[in-house]
Amino acid sequence: MQLTFDIGNSRIKFGVFEGSSLVEFGVVENVSQLGDYASNWRAAGVSKGIYSSVGKPGVEMDLTKKIDFIKLIKLTHETPLPLKLDYKTPNTLGIDRIAVSVGGFSGDVDTMVIDAGSCITYDVVSSDGFYRGGAITPGIKMRLKAMHHFTARLPLLEDVKNVNFPSKSTNDCMQLAGVDSVSHEMKGFIAEFNKIYKNGRVLLTGGDTVYLAEGLKNHIFADNFLQLKGLNEILNYQSK
Repeated sequence: MQLTFDIGNSRIKFGVFEGSSLVEFGVVENVSQLGDYASNWRAAGVSKGIYSSVGKPGVEMDLTKKIDFIKLIKLTHETPLPLKLDYKTPNTLGIDRIAVSVGGFSGDVDTMVIDAGSCITYDVVSSDGFYRGGAITPGIKMRLKAMHHFTARLPLLEDVKNVNFPSKSTNDCMQLAGVDSVSHEMKGFIAEFNKIYKNGRVLLTGGDTVYLAEGLKNHIFADNFLQLKGLNEILNYQSK
């Protein structure tokens, strides 16, 4: 059994794997909340661990102290990977993008992974084992905040919801710039992907999947655990 951690700006997601099977998943707001989990993992004989982090460095230090019964590997662009990075600036490639790309990789089919979070990332992995690059665009909530921030009168919308076009209130018109515009954008990138990679597949993951999966159901497969699965596959690769 082995551990994977995804340290974000506000939360820590974890997964426990046995081989390639996810047997436990959870989300905590801080490292101190991992206390009881850590005791159980130690008793169960968990032997390996890996983490990716876009959070504060102090959280990483706290995590390694809390999970002191194994050595935790930190994912970086220099970590040996089951993919080759066909990317001009690998040192700037987000480790979250690396992890979801490994999680989505299949030796049978070309794949594009869409990670819908604070920013939306599009990452293409060819079936021959190469990460081919992608795109980064603003996420749903970032778009809503930008409209408020860069104008004098548009309100700040805290909640995201699906609305119909044409909308009959300013708030709903703004909401269309969230979910609907992202959905149209994704369909455009999916079309571009399909021009280059015939018979490929598209995977959707990330926190905003809940708003988008229904509208894209004929184009994508949704998987909320791709990043943790990718981390686990990277850890498996280290053993090889």
